[in-house]
Formats: sequence, C-alpha cells, structure tokens
Amino acid sequence: MEYKFAKRIGNLKASEIREILKITERPEVISFAGGLPAPELFPIEEIIKVNRIVLEEQGTKALQYSTTEGYAPLREWIANRMNSRLGTKFQSENILITHGSQQALDLSGKVFLNEGDVVLCESPTYLAAISAFRAYECEFIEVPTDDDGMMLDELKRILKTSKGIKIIYVIPEFQNPTGKTWSIERRKQLVKIAMEHNIMIIEDNPYGELRYEGENLPSIKSFDQIGCVLCLGTFSKIFCPGYRIGWIAGDKRVIEKYIIV
Repeated sequence: MEYKFAKRIGNLKASEIREILKITERPEVISFAGGLPAPELFPIEEIIKVNRIVLEEQGTKALQYSTTEGYAPLREWIANRMNSRLGTKFQSENILITHGSQQALDLSGKVFLNEGDVVLCESPTYLAAISAFRAYECEFIEVPTDDDGMMLDELKRILKTSKGIKIIYVIPEFQNPTGKTWSIERRKQLVKIAMEHNIMIIEDNPYGELRYEGENLPSIKSFDQIGCVLCLGTFSKIFCPGYRIGWIAGDKRVIEKYIIV
C-alpha cells in the first residue's frame, strides 16, 4: 500500500534523543550524552507503598478518566512550589499536567507555530525541543550565548533584521547542553524585550531543582507583566522519568488554548 502521510512528515528526521537512549540500554555503557537520572536512586519501595495506598483509598478515581487539566491537588502543589521557589504567582488554574515535558513542547508548537514561523533559541540548545517544534514546519535562528545566558545585543539585532519570529525558547537554569545559568539581569531584560516585540517566551526548567549550592534564582516568568512567558517543568530529573509527568504553567487564557488542542 502507498501510505499518504502528511506533508510535514517528510521534513522530519529520526530523533537524536532516541539514538542516545538506544545506547543507554546496553548495561556496560554509562552515557553522559543524555540526562538520565541514576536508576539505583529511584525510590522503588516508596513508590510501591504509595501506589498501594492510592489504589486502596482512591482506586476508582485513580483508574478513571480525568479532566484534561490534570489532577487538581497536584496542580495546586506545583503552583505553590513554583511560587515559593521561583517568585511566580500561579494558581492551580494556571497549571496543565502533561505526559512529560516533551508533550509540553509538542503542544506549544501546536498552539503557537504556523509553517514558516521562526523560533529563536540559545546556541546550542536542547535537541528534543528542536525535534518537537520542527514538526510544525517552523524555522530556527540561534542566538549566541555567554556565561550569563543569551547575548541580548545579538537578540536585538536578530529581532530587527528577521521576520516571522513567534517564540523565544530558553533554558535559563543549568542549560542543556552547556550547563549555564542565566543572570538575574539577563532574565529581566529578556522579558522587557519580549514585551516590546510582543513575542512569547517559553521558559523550560527541567533542571532547576537539581541545585546543590547557592540560592534559587527567580524565574523569568516572575518579571512578566503581560503574560508573555510560559513555564515548562517535569518530574523526570528529580523523581523518575517513567511516570511521564510534566506541566505547563502560564496565563489562564493561554492554558485554555492548550486544553482544547
């Protein structure tokens, strides 16, 4: 049979992350290429106990369909955690639970990107984010970085000379793959620039909870005055990847669009 795939499928390539994970299946390999937590640290016994409690006390609810937004107490907990550590002002209605942060990236592409739109990203940036956005036939422009994050003079130059820019995608905490953390001033100025140009910022933060020294820095979202910043988070690096629990946090008007797609 001749399969008639969508046109965009022809532009896609195999995921580099998938190839990395294939190598990690070999027991003799310790890979530094992927962000895999140490499996010997997974709280397996605790998870067994918690699963038993949930199924015994709330089994019918746990195994039933739920709302698109996700489990309400978890959404409230995530909002409170972000507010206390990152300086945000979220409520549970600002949180949408996703199947890992990768679905959050895919949904972001579906909600915001048209064919030919441009995504600005750090140079270099997270491979899987490029794969997720590329499915929606966008283009990418890399913005140079230094030790404090994205170089804003270069960002301003690109914004003046390029058309169709829809999203600025950044990882300000322990950036993948460089490990850099943005300065507070860069975070403030990025929001100011995005507000001036009416461009959405997607702030991806899968690693912020892995800080072992120093103080937590305020989220880019904490400087947002008009709702131009979306936050993505995940439990994959701090709990276990197999549960596939991530989230999107943002203005309620935006979250409503994510829900309907």
